[in-house]
Amino acid sequence: MGSDSLAEASPVHRAAVNEFWMGETEVTVEQFQAFVAETGYITEPETLGGGWIRDSAGFTKKSDASWKNPYFALVNAQPVVFVTRRDAEAYCIWLSRRSGLAIHLPSEVKWEYACRGGQRIEFVNGWTAENSGMRIHDVAQKAPNHFGLYDIQGNVWEWTADDYANYTKESVADSARRNDGSRGAVMRGGSYAFPVSFASVFFRQPGHGAIARAQDLGFRVVISPE
Repeated sequence: MGSDSLAEASPVHRAAVNEFWMGETEVTVEQFQAFVAETGYITEPETLGGGWIRDSAGFTKKSDASWKNPYFALVNAQPVVFVTRRDAEAYCIWLSRRSGLAIHLPSEVKWEYACRGGQRIEFVNGWTAENSGMRIHDVAQKAPNHFGLYDIQGNVWEWTADDYANYTKESVADSARRNDGSRGAVMRGGSYAFPVSFASVFFRQPGHGAIARAQDLGFRVVISPE
């Protein structure tokens, strides 16, 4: 796991991976809407004063930005964005209760294992700044990786269950690492607004501050055995 070619992803280390199932796509607007309609849930961008959109300045704060108003046409088949990790976890709790399954965000270990797809390559395909037209796309428009996962690289960043921390050479278990959260939660996968290097299988970024309520940040879920 990791790569010695990038400081934030080094050193390379071993990781144990437990059995799991992962969503083929990121959670869509339509799926998130079902959660909100049933529970009345209000997301953090809605209660904390909006979020940040991507533009020529990098980030611009919009006080009314939310998953319902992402500053582009809202399409059911697109990944839901403007959701914090807490919002994503609330969705997982709801879906777990509704389905009777153990549904949660992937650990970094699970995410990287799934993204690699059993291959020794850094990038398969996906919507990045080089080919996206700098806009979000519907899920599953490009071929999946070798594990059948769509858009795990590019389109939108994805939350993981881990708090950001530096790697060590020690082997790690497949469980989410939590700390004081001061460096934010780990985001993976890159997005339509970032170069392809940010979508590599090992690239990792802390999600905090402006980044945590952003126009190109969503999530996908995993199921663990009972």
